[in-house]
Amino acid sequence: PVDLAVLNPDGPHMELRETSRPNSPFLINLDQIGFQINIPLSAVGRAYIAFCGEEERLELLERIRKSEDPQNKSARDKSAFEDILQSIHKQGYAVRDPSFGGGQRALRSLYDDGLQAIAVPIRDGETVYGTIALQWIRKAAPVEQMVSDYLSDIQDAAEEITGGYERSA
Repeated sequence: PVDLAVLNPDGPHMELRETSRPNSPFLINLDQIGFQINIPLSAVGRAYIAFCGEEERLELLERIRKSEDPQNKSARDKSAFEDILQSIHKQGYAVRDPSFGGGQRALRSLYDDGLQAIAVPIRDGETVYGTIALQWIRKAAPVEQMVSDYLSDIQDAAEEITGGYERSA
């Protein structure tokens, strides 16, 4: 299944805006539209923050780091988290942090939806409109296989969405 998420300005968290999960033949957690998704641990959040403009990234990171939410702990190590974001930017996509179990408040030690994801930004330069992510059952395939088989498809979809957005603006 594929999810489309946007930044919730009241967050800081991502918000699920569209999903193909109900149409999937796989029994996958059916998160509802409007579902809140953690930024530092999720693929969609990491893709967003790695590709947005520097001013927006710094403001978001400041808000995340001020949060006492344990799921935001990884972002508090500035050097390590910046390394993660640089790696995501270089490879062109993000994956979930290994400790992420799904959703806004879901460390895998407390909850595990059994999924893995790769996400890419929907963007025009440093303007990120949202992210698109491919989700799958973690035990079904390794990240490397899904990247090889499907990354170009979700990148093409993100470019098509950006083009549609620009034409309608």
